Amino acid sequence: MAYTIERAHIRDLAKVKPFWKAMVEHYHETLAGQWPVRTPEQAWQLRHQEYMTWINEGSGVVFIARDVQANAVGYAALHFSSVGSTFDLGDAVGELESLAVHPEHRNHGLGARLIDACRKELHKRDIGYWMLDTLAVDERTNRLYSRAGFAPFLLTMVQSVEELSLIHISEPTRRTPI
Repeated sequence: MAYTIERAHIRDLAKVKPFWKAMVEHYHETLAGQWPVRTPEQAWQLRHQEYMTWINEGSGVVFIARDVQANAVGYAALHFSSVGSTFDLGDAVGELESLAVHPEHRNHGLGARLIDACRKELHKRDIGYWMLDTLAVDERTNRLYSRAGFAPFLLTMVQSVEELSLIHISEPTRRTPI
């Protein structure tokens, strides 16, 4: 199937909204109540503002995939950020913030093409590393990212602060010097 991938303008963000909302719904389904997830509309309001800021400031890009009838069928959002103090990954890193493809257009290599568009943008900007966050339990998505060359690096662990009261943390055993 033939697709085109182009850089989105702010006026194109409305075309991204249904994909973002579907992605948030997917999180609801995948996590099955294990973790709190915003409603799709709440999540979109926040993300839409981020996309507008990134595009206006040049700190990110959004790519839209279109079919032969010029319908939006997927998108990827790439954000550029500074690197922390620990790892020597260059002056900036890319973050693949979002990737969504309409279900009818999956398994045609479109996700890989969107990833490649992001990778080319990183090359243009001389950014040598990029990362993404994905749900640990989402095996299908994790396979896509592994095939694209991503590998586990850091492990993010999450806990509700309310759960702290349920866990007894023992003091380390002190040894008496001889």
